Amino acid sequence: MEANHEIYRAIAELAYAVAKADGNLQSIEKETFFDIIQDELHSSAWSAQSRFDILEESMKPSVDHAYKMVIKTIKDNQHAFTAAMRQKFLTVMNRVAESYNGIVVQEQELINRFLKDTEGLVQS
Repeated sequence: MEANHEIYRAIAELAYAVAKADGNLQSIEKETFFDIIQDELHSSAWSAQSRFDILEESMKPSVDHAYKMVIKTIKDNQHAFTAAMRQKFLTVMNRVAESYNGIVVQEQELINRFLKDTEGLVQS
């Protein structure tokens, strides 16, 4: 699979982890994610949306497991992980987290963890 599609799938995994960080996946978080990926990923949104659906409907990974899958995918496709792509991840994370009761502590911790873990992975 093309690196960008793998990265887009990782965005879905990260959005799923953020949405689940406070304990439950709210329908508003899912709807917000689907709106965001249309804005951010345009014609590649299908890749992220299908991955989110699979996570929610069948895999149901823990927040930590989903997060670790994201970091592995980014490392495996590091050549496609640009500053602009990292910003897309952050935009998605923040908008999903804000969509239901604002950003709670667990969501902020996940955002901070992502910032720290991806600091040296960005390609120019």
